[in-house]
Amino acid sequence: MSVLEKLTTEIFPKLAAEGKFGRNILRFVKFKPDEKFQAVDHFASSIYFGDVILATKNRKYVSQSVVIKAQTGGKLNEIADKLSYNLQLYNEVLFYTEILPLLRRCDPDDTVTKLFPKCFYAHAVKDDPASGILVFENLQKQGFRLSPWKTFNDFKHIELTLTWLGKFHALSLVCKKNYPEKFRSVINKILEPHWTEKRLKNPDDFFKENCKRGILPLRDDPNYNHKVDDLLALVENVDPAVAKMISPIEPLAVITHGDFNRNNIFYKYDSNNEPCEVKFIDWVTIRYASPVIDLTYYLFINSSPAVQAEHWVDILTIYHSAVTSNPYLDPEFQLCFIELQIDIRRRGFFGYVWASWYLPMMMSLESEANDDWFKLTVDELIKCRLAAGGEKATMLVTQLVRHMIDLNFDFKYVFESEVNKIEPLKIMRALNLV
Repeated sequence: MSVLEKLTTEIFPKLAAEGKFGRNILRFVKFKPDEKFQAVDHFASSIYFGDVILATKNRKYVSQSVVIKAQTGGKLNEIADKLSYNLQLYNEVLFYTEILPLLRRCDPDDTVTKLFPKCFYAHAVKDDPASGILVFENLQKQGFRLSPWKTFNDFKHIELTLTWLGKFHALSLVCKKNYPEKFRSVINKILEPHWTEKRLKNPDDFFKENCKRGILPLRDDPNYNHKVDDLLALVENVDPAVAKMISPIEPLAVITHGDFNRNNIFYKYDSNNEPCEVKFIDWVTIRYASPVIDLTYYLFINSSPAVQAEHWVDILTIYHSAVTSNPYLDPEFQLCFIELQIDIRRRGFFGYVWASWYLPMMMSLESEANDDWFKLTVDELIKCRLAAGGEKATMLVTQLVRHMIDLNFDFKYVFESEVNKIEPLKIMRALNLV
C-alpha cells in the first residue's frame, strides 16, 4: 500500500473521527494533492502537499492544507546508509509525541512552543523505518516561506532566528530542573542518526576530505599555518572527534535541532518585507548536546564572513540574552556567557564539518543543476562536493578556518580530555576556566 493510499483509507478517516482536524468535523471526504508547493532543498524524506477535504457536522465542507512526510525508501547510497537516515523519522515522531509535550509543561503561555507547525499525525517504528509518516499543517499557506538566500542571511534574519533558538534551548534548562526524571527518560530515547556505531566502525573519507578543503590553502599562510597541523590531525580522526563533540556535557546540554540550517527555518514577513515571525521544522536529527551544535551549524552556513567578523560577539549576546530571559530559569541552570564562548572554542568545529561541504553545495545549487547525489558512490560524491562552488566556495570555507583560528578554537581538546563525561561547573571554575 502506498503512502497516499494508507493516508486516505486509514489515517485521514481516523484523524477526522478523533477530532484531530477540529471538533466540528464529521468525516473525511477526500485528499486533493497540491502541486503548487514543493519541498525545496529537502533531501532525506519524501514530501507531499495537499488539502484534506472534510465534512462538518453542520453539512459544510472545509479543507485543511497539509504537508506529509514519509521515509524515503530505496534511494539511499552507501554514505546515506552510514548516516542512518532511516532513523530520522523516528526521532521526529519522538520530538512531536513526547519531547514537545514535556517542554510545553515549562511554557504555560505557549510563548516558545508556538515555534513549531501543528502536527496532526506522527508515527514511526525504529525497527520498521518505512512505516514512518508525519502530517503537519502547511505553513506556506499561512504566509511562511524560506529566506531568499540559500547561504548567507542578513542580520535581521540572524537576529530573529537566534533569539528564538535561545528561547527554545532555555526550555530544556527549565525542564531538566523541574522534571528531571521525565526529562532524562525522554532524552534517552533519542537515537543518534549520523555518528552511529555503524559509521564509527566503518568510516569513509567524506567528511575528512571535505574538511581539508578550507585547511590546505593555509599551509603557506604565515598568519595561520601554525594551526594547520593541529587541524589536520583533528580531521584525520574527524568521525570519533565529532562523536565526542556531540556527547552531552552538563550543565550546558540542551535538546538541539541538530540540522539547524536555513532550509529548516520558515519566516513570515511584515509590510516592509522584514522577518517578523519564525517557525522551526524538520526535527529529525535532534540530539541532547551542547547548544554550540546548533549555533555553529547555523552561523557557519548562514552568516557571511563579514557578519562573523563584525558581529560575532553581538550575535552570541543576542542568543545568550534570549536564553537567560526565560522567567522560569533557575539560577543554578543559568547559561554563563563565558562558558558558552569556551564551549564554542571546544566544539564549534562541528559547524565547520558540515559547512565545509554543505556551503559549497548550496552555492553550486544557485547556478548549477542539482545532481542526484543518492546515485553516487562515496568517492564520486567526494569528487562532486570538492568541485562544488569552485574557487569562490574554497575561499569561503578557508575563511571559516581563519575565523576559527582567530577565535582561538581548541583543536586538540576533544582528544586531550574526557569530553564524553560530565563536566560540572565547579570543575570548570576550579581549573580557572571561568
